[in-house]
Amino acid sequence: MFFDGPQGGWSRALGFGSILFWVFVAVAIIAIVRLFTRDLGFAGGPGLFGPPRPATPEQILAERFARGEIHPDEFYERVALPAEAPRPGPTPMPG
Repeated sequence: MFFDGPQGGWSRALGFGSILFWVFVAVAIIAIVRLFTRDLGFAGGPGLFGPPRPATPEQILAERFARGEIHPDEFYERVALPAEAPRPGPTPMPG
C-alpha cells in the first residue's frame, strides 16, 4: 500500500528537486568560467583577460568586403591566394 514510503510522493519530489538544484549550480559555474575565458567574438577583440589578438588577414579582408571597399571578385581572389601560394620550407642550418 505504501509504495513511495510513509511520506508518499514527497520523497521523490525532494530528491528530484535536489538533483535539479545541483545541475543548475554546475551549469552556472560552467557558464561563469566560459564567460571569463573566451574571446568576445569580434575580429581582434580582447577576451576578458589578456591583450587583444591582432586580426588575421582573412578577417581584415572580410571587414573591407563588408564595408564595400573591395569588389566580391577581388575578395574571393585574395582569400584564395594564400591557400595556393607555396609555403617556405625550413631553412638549413649553417654548417
